[in-house]
Amino acid sequence: MGTAKRHHWWPVVQSRHWTNKNGQVAVTRANGTTFRANPLNLGVESELYTRFGPDDSKDLAIEEWFATAIDGLASTMIEHLLDPANTREYRFSGDPRKADVLRKLGYRVRPFVSCVALDANVRRCIARYLAALLVRHPTYLAKLERFHAAQGRALQAKNQALDNMLELFELYAKRIQDADLMVVRRTCAAELLYADGGLVIDEPWRTTHGIPFDLHAPLTPDLAIEVLPLPNGMPRNPWGRP
Repeated sequence: MGTAKRHHWWPVVQSRHWTNKNGQVAVTRANGTTFRANPLNLGVESELYTRFGPDDSKDLAIEEWFATAIDGLASTMIEHLLDPANTREYRFSGDPRKADVLRKLGYRVRPFVSCVALDANVRRCIARYLAALLVRHPTYLAKLERFHAAQGRALQAKNQALDNMLELFELYAKRIQDADLMVVRRTCAAELLYADGGLVIDEPWRTTHGIPFDLHAPLTPDLAIEVLPLPNGMPRNPWGRP
């Protein structure tokens, strides 16, 4: 069996959640036109993570690592978050003035909070999968490659960018694993969408308020997850429950 040359930055294990009964995903172009395609042909780029040696040899170890060690985490993560047995609801009464502001803004204010139990393994799966989704995106990788090319190392820029990508993956995974995680579930007819840009992340490694980034990740048409790394010393769970 040949080694894959087409590298998926949006893993099929996730994109298949958006398929119709014919196994196709509905795609909207920037100009508003639409088409349907097999997930195998979406979020893919030729030799995106390939390292090239001085003799033009190709090393596909990163793609194989994504496919085996990372993409398999998606099923564990999504199945756990969707299982109602892992969610508990607790009474919660906040500031009534703030609750009134929320109602005026159109939000639904409920007298309880829902908490999803996460063991260490599931939290690790979430952290490593989301970190991989961020750094493996072609736009992110191209930014790293431009940075290294600007340092006068154009010939080695691709390989150095890949090394940098793996370093940043570990950095993000560690921060996400220790972050507050908030789950969003849809209760209406409109589905959550996965954009071509992938995750929505605000100002990676900013310095304001001690929060380096916040991240929004649609996981399925019904489920999304928010990541908010809180400053050191702030309580992770204001309700005092695990």
